[in-house]
Amino acid sequence: MVLRAKIVLRAAEGMRNKDVALELGTSRKTVGLWRERFADGRIEAIQADAPRGAPASDGCTRAQ
Repeated sequence: MVLRAKIVLRAAEGMRNKDVALELGTSRKTVGLWRERFADGRIEAIQADAPRGAPASDGCTRAQ
């Protein structure tokens, strides 16, 4: 979600998609997608489907 927020903040500063993508190391398509979603749904749109961290582990990851 950090990338999404950075995209929106740079857009608010007036940066072009191309420049945002270059600065953040992502594609213009990704920048355009998140700018559009934010315009349509504001903060809720960029929070939706955000990753919630690593999946839970039962602690048994070692092979025997």
